[in-house]
Amino acid sequence: MKRRTYLFLAVFVICCSFGYAITALDVFNEGRRSFDLGRWQESKETFARFMATWPEHKLKSEALYYFSLASARTLPERAREYSDSLVDEIAAAIGTLSAELPDKDLTELKVAVKLSGNRSMPVTWSELTALDPAELKHYLSRGWHPDPSATPIEMLFWETSWRKKNTSAIEPDLTASIALLKARALWQILLSPLSLSANSGILKTWGYWPVHTCFEKEVNQGFKYGNPDIKRELALLGYHYDCFRNGGFAKADVSPRKSRWYTYLSERGLNLQEAWCPR
Repeated sequence: MKRRTYLFLAVFVICCSFGYAITALDVFNEGRRSFDLGRWQESKETFARFMATWPEHKLKSEALYYFSLASARTLPERAREYSDSLVDEIAAAIGTLSAELPDKDLTELKVAVKLSGNRSMPVTWSELTALDPAELKHYLSRGWHPDPSATPIEMLFWETSWRKKNTSAIEPDLTASIALLKARALWQILLSPLSLSANSGILKTWGYWPVHTCFEKEVNQGFKYGNPDIKRELALLGYHYDCFRNGGFAKADVSPRKSRWYTYLSERGLNLQEAWCPR
């Protein structure tokens, strides 16, 4: 008796399933309802199922449209999740390497994990003061610093303060990175006669006087030790400095000034249409 009852129930369920089969239009409308309600992840998954099940359906293009919109609206969240998973992988690797290879330099890995937790770039130079040279090198190489042109005096004050705390010799690549920042700050001061005059006292106290001499020193030092990207930035600074010092404003009918900076930039394949004056 029980067997017949179970068999009847099974047949009944199967019949109901066939009687109320979900159609392509049902799935499409379900995805569209989720989309209209702002449930992007749910909508994306529903339209993905629709396209996988009925790849030749006449609504496939409409489904792709809403699938793509829903995907775009979940992109920031999915990117954060993916980024977090990568950070977790690196953090786990740091733990393993610290135990198994204690002599290896893991600074770059640790800085990468640290930076990933900071969603915003440092807004003041003082935020970089506590970094040791190894950490600072990785911060600067990633452009993780304020704009030296926006706050040149603050940048120079930070560099002076940081040097007092880190008196040992630093690596050439960090020397070049700092030199580029200082050159950009000094360049802004050179282009600002009112501010240069108003800050002359403090600049003399910090050893940045005369400003043009210090600028030339930083450009040359950074170019000596820098990687190709830093060299290009400093060569542009050096070239424009020579032009303004000797010829004033740019003129369309004047040929490029011949200099070692121009020679280097030409060898690098300089696009003259994009050779804007550095800020």
